[in-house]
Amino acid sequence: MDKSIKLSRERIHYWAGLLFFFLLPFNLHFFPIIIGIFVISWIIQENFIDKFLSFFQNKRAVWFVILYFLFALSLIYSENISKSFTDLEKKLSLFFMPLIFATANKYLKRNFRFLLLAFLLGTSVNVLISSANFLIEIFSSTAAYQKFLSSPFWYGYKHLSIFNHSSYFALFIAFSIGILIYFYKAKPFNFSANFWTKVLIYLWVIFLSLVCIINSSRAGILALFVFLIFSFFFLLKRFYIKVGAAIIMTGFLIYGLSTERFENYSEVARDLLSGKKLTQHELLEKNADRLVLWRNSIEVIKSNFWIGTGNGDIKIELKKRYKEHKVYEDLDKVLNPHNQFLSVFVGIGIFGFAYFIFLFVKPFIKAWKERDYLLFSFLILIIIHFLVESMLNRLSGISFFSSFYSLLYIMQRNVYETE
Repeated sequence: MDKSIKLSRERIHYWAGLLFFFLLPFNLHFFPIIIGIFVISWIIQENFIDKFLSFFQNKRAVWFVILYFLFALSLIYSENISKSFTDLEKKLSLFFMPLIFATANKYLKRNFRFLLLAFLLGTSVNVLISSANFLIEIFSSTAAYQKFLSSPFWYGYKHLSIFNHSSYFALFIAFSIGILIYFYKAKPFNFSANFWTKVLIYLWVIFLSLVCIINSSRAGILALFVFLIFSFFFLLKRFYIKVGAAIIMTGFLIYGLSTERFENYSEVARDLLSGKKLTQHELLEKNADRLVLWRNSIEVIKSNFWIGTGNGDIKIELKKRYKEHKVYEDLDKVLNPHNQFLSVFVGIGIFGFAYFIFLFVKPFIKAWKERDYLLFSFLILIIIHFLVESMLNRLSGISFFSSFYSLLYIMQRNVYETE
C-alpha cells in the first residue's frame, strides 16, 4: 500500500477514535453507528495477516476476547435464544475493542492521550448540558424548586443526568476527574507548568466532583470518595499530607452516607447488626431493592452453579424466584442482579465467574508494579460500580469497560512518560 494512503487511513481511524471517545459519555441512539465507523476505519487499514498475528501475540487481548466467547458458549444451553443473540450483539465491543487496540497503529499509540482528552471533553459537555437543564428546570418552576429544597439529593438523582442513568453518569465523571489528575503532569499537556492552568484544573475537578455528588448515585458517591482517597495516597509525597487529605475526604464520605440517599440502607444496616432478620417484603418496603435482588441471584447461582443459566435466561430464572418469594408484584419489572459479578456468575457459572475475576487480577498487578495511576483509577472505579450495577447489560457500560480496558491495559503504551 502506498505510504500516503496508509497514513491517511491511519489518520481516519484515529479521527474515528476521537469521535467514538467524545460521544461515549452520551447515551445516543445512533452510538452503535459510531462504533461501526470506528470498526470500519480499522478494517480499511488492511494488512489483516499482520493484524491477526499482532492480536494473537498480545495475550491480554486474547484473554479478554475469550470472555466474549464464554458468553457466546452459553447459547448452547440458553432457553431464550433470541434474548441471548440480542445480548451477544450488544456485547460485540468485548470482541472488537481488544482486537482494535491490540493491533493499534503507531499513529493511534502516539496520540492515545488525545483519546482520553476526547472522552474528558465529551463528559464535560455532557455535564454542562445536564447542569444547565437541571438549573433551568429548578428555577423555572416553583413546584420543582420546592421539591429540590425538600429533598435535594433525591431530586438530583432523578433529574440531573439527561443522557445516562445516574450510575453511568457518575462513573464517567469520576474517571474524567482521574484523567484530569493524570494530565496534571503528563505529556503533552503538563497542566502543572502554568499557574492559571493549574487553577483551571483545580476548579474543573471541584466542579465535576460537586456535580457527581449532586447527581446522587450511591455507587457514584462511594466510588468518587474511594477513588479520591486512593489518588491522594498514590500521588502525594508527604505522608502527613496524605493522612490529612484522607481524613478530610473520610469526613465528607461520612456526611454523604448520612444523606437521604443512604438513609434506608443505614436503617437496614442497623437492623441487621442488631440481629433482626428482615424478610424480602420488609427490604422492599425500606427500598433496599438490591439486597432482594442479590438474595434471589444467589439462590439462582446455587441451582445453576457450574455452567449458569445461560446468558439469555438470567431474568427468566430470577422471575421464577421473585414469584416463589411473592415479591414479583412489588417490583416495577423483572430486574437484573444489579451486580455485574453476580450477573456473570448467574449467566455462565463458576468457571465464567472465576475467569471474569482473573481479568481484573492481572491488570491490578501490572498497575501496582508500574505505578500506573490511570489504569489503577479505572479498575477501582469500574469494580465499585460493578458491585452495585450490572453495567454490561447496557451499551454505554459495555463500551466504556471494553474500550478503556483495551486502551489502558491491552494496548502497549509508555506509562512512565509523565514529565
